[in-house]
Amino acid sequence: MEYVVGIDLGTSAVKTMLLGRDGAVAAERSQRLALIQDQVGHSEQDPEAWVNAVITCLRQLPVQAHEVKGISLSGQMHGLVLLNKEGKPLRHAILWNDTRTTAQCEYIHDVVGRQELQQITNNWALEGFTLPKLLWVKEHEPEIYEQAEVFLLPKDYVRYRLTGVIGTDYSDAAGTLLLDTIKKAWSNELMQALHIKSSMCPPIFESTEEAGRILSSIGCMENVPFLLVAQITRAVLSVQVYWSMGIHSQASEPQVLFFHRVVRHKRGCTFSIMQAPMITI
Repeated sequence: MEYVVGIDLGTSAVKTMLLGRDGAVAAERSQRLALIQDQVGHSEQDPEAWVNAVITCLRQLPVQAHEVKGISLSGQMHGLVLLNKEGKPLRHAILWNDTRTTAQCEYIHDVVGRQELQQITNNWALEGFTLPKLLWVKEHEPEIYEQAEVFLLPKDYVRYRLTGVIGTDYSDAAGTLLLDTIKKAWSNELMQALHIKSSMCPPIFESTEEAGRILSSIGCMENVPFLLVAQITRAVLSVQVYWSMGIHSQASEPQVLFFHRVVRHKRGCTFSIMQAPMITI
């Protein structure tokens, strides 16, 4: 048998799903995640808790590594994970639902301008985005900011720990408030205006690109390829697979499997699947 694995790094739990060639769900596993909310408006998580939960789920799936043709990963957006030069987290991750950064949002609008910011990023500054969190750390925890070598989004940290590859996709990059959406590149204009170190921004890849293979040190799924995939959108998990991986041997182009219908029951949820060609917009 051949399978693909979908991983969903949510805010409250990690969910994994094992899918057969026909799209049938062969197994599901999940692990709960705890929030750290020690002050009003603060919402954080330990990045290593994500990694441990994902590894636990993968180890529980009833499948051998050679049977898995690929793993896709979606996750909560906008969270800030800061790594030092050794690749270790410098603090807990600040999550998308953290609201401490109102002052930093106002600062961004004052320095850059609302319309100018929208022209570059297609967004205004909101507390949920990554850039205000980065500025908050710079202002309130300067010793941590100075040690920061790179920032990652939550799902990208998990993939980095499992594969050793640092990077993000355009979908998550657009949610940082640092991406020039026209040029499809980190905005030098914003970084210069806000005095952000450009070296902190991770490389950006297409969501369908292979982004490393699981390391032998993880103890499961060794050498299975990871796809970058994207963010969670309205709690819909998509698993993107290459036709070249042999999952859709009759397809002439990459395909996307969408979990387009969710049926809730006592044991959880059942997903039905819709297949469609992958398109670029």
